[in-house]
Formats: sequence, structure tokens, C-alpha cells
Amino acid sequence: HDEAGAAETDSTGAALDPALPSRTIAKLGALPPGVADHVQVAYFHRSQRCASCVEAERLTRKTLNAYFADQIRNGKMSLVVADVQNPINAGLARSYGASGSELYLGIVKKGTLYVYPVGEIWLVVGNEARFMAALHEIIDTASGGG
Repeated sequence: HDEAGAAETDSTGAALDPALPSRTIAKLGALPPGVADHVQVAYFHRSQRCASCVEAERLTRKTLNAYFADQIRNGKMSLVVADVQNPINAGLARSYGASGSELYLGIVKKGTLYVYPVGEIWLVVGNEARFMAALHEIIDTASGGG
């Protein structure tokens, strides 16, 4: 989907209900206890993408395929990749507060969407093993599975 004219939003798994009330959290410890009903991994990028942005998307996909394929198959997790500069993605970007190349988790628990910005991955985007381990742990914690 890197070709010109390709789809500007790429989704894998079940979509979230846009009517869910949402709240941004700075720490995963702010989540209510228990297992998440759904976790959406949302990667946003600009139309013009740098090598680190492309690599972050690749490693995010690789992490999900390696550790969370069952959750995606059974509808407990999804991935959305969207260009924040394309007007078609304005509502989605707004719901996450995204304005550039950013990774978020949308964690649905007890009828609320908790938006967690995953900033830590940018520190390890050049190290595949550390990126995947960090993202795996973050998603596992967010889903209540770890």
C-alpha cells in the first residue's frame, strides 16, 4: 500500500464503535482492572513518510503477527494504519488526538475507549528485537493479559 493512489486507511480486524465515550490516559495503570473487551492498535502517519515511520509500521505489524494473531482473528484486537493528512481519516485521527507519525492503543473496557499514546517505541525503532519486546509488553499490559 505504499503505491500512489493506494488506500489511505488500512484496517485488520474488527472496527471500533465511533460512538464510544473516550478518555486519553498517560499511563496504563490508569486503566480499570480486568481484561480489555478490545484493543485497537492505531498507527498514524503523514503522507510523506520517513524511513523511521515506515519501519515503525513494519515492526508494529510484525509484532502483532508474532504475538497477537489469535486475538486479531477472534476480534479482540485490531490494527488500523491511517494517513493523518487525508481528510477521509479526520474523524479517526481526531478520536485519537493524532497529528503526525504516532502509535496509539485504543483500549475498550467497560464501554469506554481509553486512548494510550505509545511514545516509547520511537526510542527503539532502530532495534527490531527491543521494539517488538517493548510493544509486546505494552499491548499485553493494556489488554489485561499479562
